[in-house]
Amino acid sequence: MTVPDRFENRFVTSMRTICRNPGSRAALRRAARRRPEDAITAHRYLATWTGTNPGRHREAVLYQAAAWIALFDNGRTADRPPFGAALAAAVRRGKSRGIAANTMETRLIAAGRADATTLIYEHIPRLLTMLHSTGNVPDFADLVRDVLAWPNRSAQITKKWMGDYYRTLAPAAQRAAADDAEPSDA
Repeated sequence: MTVPDRFENRFVTSMRTICRNPGSRAALRRAARRRPEDAITAHRYLATWTGTNPGRHREAVLYQAAAWIALFDNGRTADRPPFGAALAAAVRRGKSRGIAANTMETRLIAAGRADATTLIYEHIPRLLTMLHSTGNVPDFADLVRDVLAWPNRSAQITKKWMGDYYRTLAPAAQRAAADDAEPSDA
């Protein structure tokens, strides 16, 4: 469920609006995998979002998230699954493109073990590229929320991503059997 007034939702909506202009979109794309201080073309779009003293992690997340949206967002807002579920959907769709479940799982595990900097500049861009190759797009607001919280909650976020991945990848019959096995709260 998306909460419209959350910071991450407002940020993603703003970046999508900015990306409607091809020049602005190109400026944000150039920020990909660059530290904020090296992403000169993105400053005009992100200065109001980062404030005067945002902290290195927060600033890096916002600059990279803007670049991810500029690079990978397809403009549609409906049916945006959480990150782990989107990765599983990419495996289902991407078998003809050579995306194997064990490859995606290995990359997701590596991302879960990464420090914040490596996650932002290496793992997430690589995973988003795989998603993009299959036409899948995650809920960017949810991804931004997770990555902002990564330094303090990486284990919980990894568990969430992995759980969404495995639940989505599981065959429908297996999911139905698991639902039947759950005790009722009655």
